[in-house]
Amino acid sequence: MLVCILLSPFSASAAQGDGMSITITPPLFQLALQPGESWSSNVTVVNNNAYSLSLYANPVLFRPSGETGKPAFLVNTIGDGPMATVDESTLAGWITVPEGAFAIQREQTYSLPITIHVPNDATPGGHYAAILIGNNAPESVTQEGTVNVTSSVAVLIFLTVSGDVVEEGRVREFSTEKTLYETAEAHFTLRFENQGNVHLLPQGNIVIYNMFGKERGTIPINLDGNYGNVLPESIRNYSFSWKSDSGLWDIGRYKAIATIGYGKNGKQSTYSVAYFYILPIIPLLEVIGGALFLIFLFTWSLKHYIRRALSLETKQMGIQPQEQLREVREKTKQQVQNSKVRIGALVEPIREGFVDLRSASVGRHDGSSVVGSGAHVDASSSHDVYSASSFIKKYRLFFIFIILLCIGWYALTIYLRDVMTEERAYDASEVLPDGSHVPIYFD
Repeated sequence: MLVCILLSPFSASAAQGDGMSITITPPLFQLALQPGESWSSNVTVVNNNAYSLSLYANPVLFRPSGETGKPAFLVNTIGDGPMATVDESTLAGWITVPEGAFAIQREQTYSLPITIHVPNDATPGGHYAAILIGNNAPESVTQEGTVNVTSSVAVLIFLTVSGDVVEEGRVREFSTEKTLYETAEAHFTLRFENQGNVHLLPQGNIVIYNMFGKERGTIPINLDGNYGNVLPESIRNYSFSWKSDSGLWDIGRYKAIATIGYGKNGKQSTYSVAYFYILPIIPLLEVIGGALFLIFLFTWSLKHYIRRALSLETKQMGIQPQEQLREVREKTKQQVQNSKVRIGALVEPIREGFVDLRSASVGRHDGSSVVGSGAHVDASSSHDVYSASSFIKKYRLFFIFIILLCIGWYALTIYLRDVMTEERAYDASEVLPDGSHVPIYFD
């Protein structure tokens, strides 16, 4: 079984079922050497156990396994069986470590010397290897050439040999898990392909905008910068999750732009754009239903108001009830055809509710009264004419329409204020291959 656990940029450890624990520092070397140049250093190995250990150090080839960044270690030999020889053309063949076992006393450290000598004819570009440190030498090799070890930790070595180095990469894919989301959230997949001959560390960010161009979140890519390298002729898959503190009106088309810098000092860059939609179904149905209700109420109120105005006009003209109905129908039909309504007729319902205090009413013996204009009004209805409450009751639909119009305007104001907010809190995390989420914290 292959065991390789990298705990942090500064240390790595491995444990076995019997409780054995080993820690090494550093777990990663990134080097740049010239052909014919040599380099030496040390790896600190710590025995965290209450007993002594006898360990082995073995250089092996390092390759990515799949697109998740998981490592695969391959034996550095040519041929099989007793006739197998070390392949001197690879980085693993350029590494020198102590042969055989080395002992570490309990709760003590050991400084493991390593040396790399680059041949004069070394191929320019990236070379990759690892030093496995464990309590046993590699036991066997699978059919694919993968090393099987009992318990070990790995020191990774990324070496760039100067010369005709090609740094070239591209975003192979940038997409969302779904096209439509009901809440302000999204899950992104970013696949970066290394088309050069040296490893690349893609770094950048994903910026998310709503349909008004307002930024709704930024997700950094390889924020740490210690891991996440993409080896030559391989693809690395990154997954991210974003969730915003959405308002009720966060709907519409969203745009996410992934900008990646790579190469030496990040001088080269590439980008890709993905679109997705946020449509909260229930709030959206509420809005549509409310809008349709307002349209219906406005239409109904306008028709009722016009009919009431025409009814008052015909009443003042002394038309009988039977004639009044026919007259109203004729006038309504004519006004619909001509799309013209006499202003005085539309104002009449409101003017009816006002009383000229300068006008005197003269009582009559038959119970009616004469108003200054000469029109006769039934005494029993005089209270309805002059009362404010009766006026409001009489035109309650008009006032309801005005109130609903104000509510609609207020809702529109809230919507515009909500979607045009410059900043909004959000959460971002990186999704690991096992499905777990690692929160990304911002300074």
